[in-house]
Amino acid sequence: MESPGRLIEIWHHARGGASFFSYFPLSYPDYAYHPDDNQIFSWLLAYDGDDKSVSWSWEGIGEKLHAQLVSGNE
Repeated sequence: MESPGRLIEIWHHARGGASFFSYFPLSYPDYAYHPDDNQIFSWLLAYDGDDKSVSWSWEGIGEKLHAQLVSGNE
């Protein structure tokens, strides 16, 4: 990542809402639309903000990890 300070998040804002709770993550169709319509961003990816528990085992030693689902660059 060349410029981590230039990362931004894109959220959906419900019209008429003024509080933090009027912001929602983009749906997959909204995310899928943006790469084709994008004239601003050099990269676009999506992630699931809720972490997932993953079990990992290597040479008989198990470990529980936390992970997030992330798309590739569109």
